[in-house]
Amino acid sequence: MLAPLTAAVGLTCSGLVSGLTLAYPLLINTHFLDAQGIKISPAAVHVNLSIAQRLTLWERAFKAGYVIPALSLLTAVSLATFALTTDPRNDKTAFAKRLGGGNWQQRKKLILGSAAFTGSLIVFTVIAILPTNSKLMALREAANGKQPIDVAQAEALLNRWTQLHNVRVGAALSGFVMALYAFVAL
Repeated sequence: MLAPLTAAVGLTCSGLVSGLTLAYPLLINTHFLDAQGIKISPAAVHVNLSIAQRLTLWERAFKAGYVIPALSLLTAVSLATFALTTDPRNDKTAFAKRLGGGNWQQRKKLILGSAAFTGSLIVFTVIAILPTNSKLMALREAANGKQPIDVAQAEALLNRWTQLHNVRVGAALSGFVMALYAFVAL
């Protein structure tokens, strides 16, 4: 009885995670990565954000992203629960008939793969991105405290953070596409 709800929560949250992670490279990163004044014609260097402002912008975007791990966990748990507890052969509902009409074992593997991809965002963040986050946060605090910082190091860390985040974008999008394919196309 709860299978359709669990599937809907998993698929919806998977879409939200992929959309939110994709928002960073498309909408936010462009503001803290580059000097904005060079993109204006004619170039207007006076409108560029300082490194302290760019680090503050990164921090605000970073903190706004705190919802992503929670949604990733909810997605992984919902999809894994659905895949591991649902057996369309023993269920006579329309939803189960829809699932059982195709290759359930293949569908189940895709759903579990989607759960793994989406759940991997949390593990990847802790292992690969947390050290960069800590360094950027320390630089942001120093820069906003009017202490001198190594601008080249800050630039390199912002670029590294963006590259690492793009791995999360790929994992989130892969998870969503797999879930969508499993529920809609297969």
